[in-house]
Amino acid sequence: MTRPAPQDATSSLLRGLSLLELFSAERTELSIRELARRSGVPKSTTHRLVLDLLEWGALERGRTGVRLGVRLFELGHLVPEHSRLRELAIPFAHSLNGITHLTSNLAVRDGNEIIYIEKISARDLKVPHSRTGGRLPMHCTALGKAILAYSSEEYVDAVLAGPLARRSRRTLTDPAQIRRELVGIRQEKVAYDLEESQESLFCVAAPIFARGTASWGALGHRGDRTEPGAQLRRRRPGVGPGHLARARGAARPLRRASQDLPRSAGHGLATGWHVGWMIRLPRPSDPVRGHGRTTAIPPSKGATVRRSHRTASGALAAAALILVSGCSGGGDETASGDQPTSASGDLEALVADAQAEGQLTLYGDANETSLQAWTQGFTDEYDIPVSVLRLPGSQLFQRFAQEQSAGQAQADVFCLADYASLSQAVEQQWFAEYTPEDGDLLPEDLGQPGYFYPLQNSYYQTVTYNTSLLSEEEIALVQEDPIAAAGDPRFAGRIAVNMPQSSQQIAAFYYQLAEGRLADEYGWEALEAIAANDPDFLSSAELVNGVVQGEYALGVGITDSLAGPIALQGAPIEFAYPDTTVGGAFGCGVVENAPNSAAARLFMEWGTSPEAGARYSEITQTNPLNTEVEDNREITELDWYEAPDDSTTWFEFVTDEEFLGTIGPDGDFYDRWSETFGYSG
Repeated sequence: MTRPAPQDATSSLLRGLSLLELFSAERTELSIRELARRSGVPKSTTHRLVLDLLEWGALERGRTGVRLGVRLFELGHLVPEHSRLRELAIPFAHSLNGITHLTSNLAVRDGNEIIYIEKISARDLKVPHSRTGGRLPMHCTALGKAILAYSSEEYVDAVLAGPLARRSRRTLTDPAQIRRELVGIRQEKVAYDLEESQESLFCVAAPIFARGTASWGALGHRGDRTEPGAQLRRRRPGVGPGHLARARGAARPLRRASQDLPRSAGHGLATGWHVGWMIRLPRPSDPVRGHGRTTAIPPSKGATVRRSHRTASGALAAAALILVSGCSGGGDETASGDQPTSASGDLEALVADAQAEGQLTLYGDANETSLQAWTQGFTDEYDIPVSVLRLPGSQLFQRFAQEQSAGQAQADVFCLADYASLSQAVEQQWFAEYTPEDGDLLPEDLGQPGYFYPLQNSYYQTVTYNTSLLSEEEIALVQEDPIAAAGDPRFAGRIAVNMPQSSQQIAAFYYQLAEGRLADEYGWEALEAIAANDPDFLSSAELVNGVVQGEYALGVGITDSLAGPIALQGAPIEFAYPDTTVGGAFGCGVVENAPNSAAARLFMEWGTSPEAGARYSEITQTNPLNTEVEDNREITELDWYEAPDDSTTWFEFVTDEEFLGTIGPDGDFYDRWSETFGYSG
């Protein structure tokens, strides 16, 4: 067969990509006939291109045609700067969403438009205002104007020279008027959309800077004056003490953003909230400035703003409160003060206080889907929404440590699988002392009673395999001795491993094989055999996904809490425990100076209850630790599943001095493992 000329291959690639562009929010599924008609490509060629795209994963089959495939979603999340921006900004967007009860949007520029890369919807949203991946013109959106105000003159000229579509009767289409607005945005560090992109919608946004004064993106809040509890104002509404307290609360996470993002991004990122505002009660007839649009405030109503050398983070939340009334409720707010160390039998009062706070933020390193499903039980029972921030353990603890060291707590409940890090948090007084009533139903040796408890059950390290990629003989080999199987040459190039640097438990898993109690049976020779199979190095979540998707036949160092639920959903994976494996538990505790301390304490009361333990066990298929919870896991009924032996499982690594010494600053375990595997991460 003649190989196509390079230009033909290029033409086919472009044609294939042009087919993908035909899909939209309104047309999520298209037939081959529709694709051919809309693209102008011959039907036979369209059919061939669709088959190639299906095989690659860019498309997948639907009920009446084809639709965009998950492979594109995966690649989209790998766009470096946008992915990093999303990762860093999401926690603050969640926090502000909870404060203002408005939809939070994160956007970047693309041409003369903005593209939404994250959206956190308002709880009571009836009609969606935007969607992730959606686009809007730069000139008529608060997010776009926030970015435009800090873009180069050449870029601004290009945008304003192009067609400035009128999307509503309030859209600004005069370039000179828009330029005057951009001057005001640069002065205030806040941009507005007052029904300019769509009738009844309002938005307030602030820029996020990168590399000096260039805007990297923007974060904003959007609401609809037709939604319950929201009303667009021609002037600022009255702002009482309760609203002011909430605005100050919204300022806290943005202050953290301006401190944390530059260190985390690694390339000079800084937030746009570095010059601030203070809200004060107004004098009669104080003017309200909206970038050239001024309205007087009647006596005893409204609020004005004046410059301060503080961070401008409060501007975004305050402006959101200015634009919307009724979204936060009134009433005074007081400092939390000393947190009670127990409910003292008055659970009813604790529930009332927690519901008055109205929200909870939980940091965790367990599977995000599992955390969301588990915490939904708390929301269902107490009507308190939970925002979950999930990051790999080391990254999560670093963020938490930075926030607590700066005295700027953002999490209410902190959960982690690393016992050593949790113990450090206790030593640093980053956990508040609190003893839930059912705390004694959980094992003391897997937590530190009074500070953190193993709410999320126990979990064990496994070797997980893709049943569709292994022969019956290979499956039997893994089930008999998963460690020896991982070093068998027949798995060369078909394996991936977790790294000991990922967590203390993964380090213990390798340590017991190489130098610990299983050294006589395996030793470093077993690890050298695994390394000889040329494994890839992945974190737990990436590793289990790689095995599920068939990229790897074996994955070494995957917890059963990750693999179990996926196996039950029908994925072609099974797993085996080494005869003597390593086990651990996720410890959770109330954060010192938590923004929502009552909700945090109520969560611990709920989390230690048998009902919450049973819920987590059902979701994750992990062994329940609560003494009043029966083990009714579905996975135990599967013929391939064989439970680990708790009597031989190594839980005590968290206090083993020899192990802790070899992974400590003066130990050489990490260096030797990296040298053995050729790992340089």
